[in-house]
Amino acid sequence: MRDYRSRDCSGSGREGREYLLVILGGLKDEKGNFSPDGAIGWLGPIEKGREGLRPILYSAHGPGARAMGRCGVIGLGAARFMPDGSFVLIPGVEPGIFWYSKDGELQHTWESSALGLEDECKPMLDNMGDLAIDPNVQNRWLAARRIVDEILPLPDGPGVIIREIKDEKAQWRMARLRADGTVSWLDLPFKGSSTWARLKGDVMGTRIAFLVVEDSDNVEKPFAVPRLVIAELMP
Repeated sequence: MRDYRSRDCSGSGREGREYLLVILGGLKDEKGNFSPDGAIGWLGPIEKGREGLRPILYSAHGPGARAMGRCGVIGLGAARFMPDGSFVLIPGVEPGIFWYSKDGELQHTWESSALGLEDECKPMLDNMGDLAIDPNVQNRWLAARRIVDEILPLPDGPGVIIREIKDEKAQWRMARLRADGTVSWLDLPFKGSSTWARLKGDVMGTRIAFLVVEDSDNVEKPFAVPRLVIAELMP
């Protein structure tokens, strides 16, 4: 998972704008070892590539970042810049929601379990082979739990979009995280047409654009047409 943004470099000894990249995931060293120091979150300028990335978040499992290495392929986490240049990382495969300043200093944390998220991938490790190669097996596994689909850069803090399956259809709630540590909830007034539905979105001011996508691999059911939903964020 990754996100990027630009920032003004005037007054810093450089001209123009700098484009920053935030990445959630482990990197391999020259010997092919996955996350040898346990780093799973990174920040750096795009133009410098891998060499410019510096570690921000380390796995709770230590060197090797076992959970990310085994389960990261399922796409349970998310990363997003906020309007002020701060950013949020949600590993998804291990506990924690982390909000950093624009300089990479940790500002706030939340327990992901407080949002109803199952943040350990241990139950899936024995079936990792089937989950990684069979989209139907993966879809059934994801449908049995709440997962993070998106982080929205709301004006007053991150909006974490959580997907849950009920009656064979996807539905979503948004947890609005604030700097004082409080969380408020909003049920989104639309649903997916199947268990395959995922949600993405972006924000401009108080307007939110949601994109509902259903990438079914079931040949007996055609893909649903993507839907664009425009919403206004109320105070």
